[in-house]
Amino acid sequence: MSLSRASAGRLLHCQREKAAGLFADLERCGLLEQVPGQSNGKARRYYLNLPRPKEPNEL
Repeated sequence: MSLSRASAGRLLHCQREKAAGLFADLERCGLLEQVPGQSNGKARRYYLNLPRPKEPNEL
């Protein structure tokens, strides 16, 4: 699923600029990663990096 910043703003009931700030925060935390090679003027695409549950043998 792809979501533009403008669409994210509408879903979150905030302005596009606020959504852009939230995207930037998520990128800094490592939860969003921009897809490489997206410099063709189209909307940016992102990978969502959700933490995975730990296996029982992991600390």
